[in-house]
Formats: sequence, C-alpha cells, structure tokens
Amino acid sequence: MEWNDWISQENDVFANGTAYDATGDFTRRNPWKEAKESDKLSSLFELMGDRSVHRIAVFNDDHSALSSILSQSKIISFISDLILTKYHSIAAVKISEILAFMKSKNPERELICISEDATVLEAYRKILEQGISGLPIIDDSKKIRFALSVSDIKASLSSEIFKDILMPLPQYMKKIYDFYGREGKPISCCAEDSLGSLLQMLLITRFHRIFVIDENEIPYSVITLSDLLSYFNSVTHQ
Repeated sequence: MEWNDWISQENDVFANGTAYDATGDFTRRNPWKEAKESDKLSSLFELMGDRSVHRIAVFNDDHSALSSILSQSKIISFISDLILTKYHSIAAVKISEILAFMKSKNPERELICISEDATVLEAYRKILEQGISGLPIIDDSKKIRFALSVSDIKASLSSEIFKDILMPLPQYMKKIYDFYGREGKPISCCAEDSLGSLLQMLLITRFHRIFVIDENEIPYSVITLSDLLSYFNSVTHQ
C-alpha cells in the first residue's frame, strides 16, 4: 500500500480523531509530572531520575499558567555548566564511581545490544519490548559499531518508512548518518574517564546516552541522562 493511499483510507482518524486518541499508551510510557517554579532543583533530580520521566511541566506557583516544559537535557545542560566551571572536584569523579552507584540501585540491570546482522524492525522491536530508548549495534567480535535510538526514526519520516524498517542495520545507519550529518563511531567512554569529560560530550553531541566500553571496545554498560540525574540526586542528599 502506498503512503497516500493509507492516509486516504484512514482519513476518518485524521479528520475526527482527538488529541487524547493519539496519546495511546504515551502517558504510561511518559507519565505526566508537574513542578512549580519555586521547587528545589534537587526535587527535579528525584523526579527525573526515574527512567520513565523525561519531561516535567513547570507551572507558576499558583498553578494558573504553564511557564515551560523542562526536559532532562535542559537540566543536564544547566548542571554541566556549573560543574565544569565551578565544581571541579565533582567534574573529576571517575565514571567507575557512577557505574558503582548505578549497580547499587539496580544490580540486575544489563546492557541490551543487537547484532549488526539484524534488521531495523528487529532493533526497534527490541527497544520497545525492553522498554529502553536506544541500544548499541555490535559486530561479530562484540565491538560497538553504531548506536540506534528511537528518535532516529525521524530519518525515515517519508514514503519509504515501511521499506526502511526491513533494511539491514548497517545500511539504515548510513541513512541516519547522512540525515543527521554524523560520522565515525558512536561516542563512548571508559570507566577511568571523568564525569567532566562525559558531560562535555553530552553538551557537544546533545545525545541522551553514552555507552561504556572496555579496553577492547566492547560495550558493557550505558549511562543515560536519567542515570546522571539520579546520581546528582544522591549527591545532593549526602
């Protein structure tokens, strides 16, 4: 079926469907959270350290108006500027310390990967089934080759979307790289790197996760914006 034919067939949905209809399970996957302009930053760390909360609606104190939508990226950017310019002891913290904190919170957590031999559909299905927002694509030697996130589907928002999902992953990643103007391997870090260097990479790339690799370039963990906010929350309560 052609894209335009499908739209014509589903015209009633587009014409008469409501915003609520379109949310589907969105509120389950992205629960609605609110804050007031006067709330402490540490309370936002606690809210957004939950892996399912990526944005918070910020209202004025009498709840009469919505002032902004605050994202994880915005908070990380704000905190990164402070840490990199004023709090050098925090910037010097090793990634290994953050990994130890993450393990203490969730000892069973494992990195979800997919082989480069898989199709795009298989990769997105795994992302959905595992309740994650991105994963590393590895080669036969387990080394990281690419990184795929749910937002990368934007590279396929055309009449070719249904063909794209059947592509082999390396071919699809080339399309994504061309779309975003990326090149080279996905960004990664090592356990001995510093928190400051990780924050700088996040600020430059605007990515939401960085994979942790060993000396053989094999990924074994991932640090997300949620993980960092949870870590900052623990620091502020010490």
